[in-house]
Amino acid sequence: MIGCLMMAAVITPALVLVRQQLEMGREIARYQAMETFAASYLEQALAQRAADFHAFTMAGAVAGTAFSDLRYSVVGSTAPGDGGVSEKLLAVTSTVWRDEDSDTVLDNDEERITLASKLARMTQYEELAE
Repeated sequence: MIGCLMMAAVITPALVLVRQQLEMGREIARYQAMETFAASYLEQALAQRAADFHAFTMAGAVAGTAFSDLRYSVVGSTAPGDGGVSEKLLAVTSTVWRDEDSDTVLDNDEERITLASKLARMTQYEELAE
């Protein structure tokens, strides 16, 4: 009987620790996925807009991942308030977030990864696309 109690006293905390480590591993994997998708969407937008230089917005659910609650938004703007310069510089921002309440809207309390870059308008890009 004492052996069973001692075993339970040792195993129960060990199982709690294992469960916590598994949860932490899943959260780390989620952040890595969010960062990877944010970078991928940013690079895709920069490549598409190099030749076709104009403001845009893309948004949707992140597909093909174990994390079904991830959504993304990519915005490109030439407005000076967004960091762009009309007809010269496109500011591109990519955000991936965990849509915890499934409302497809990025709320202030939802986890997110945001990456940003800028794209200069160059005639070389436009000529290559023709």
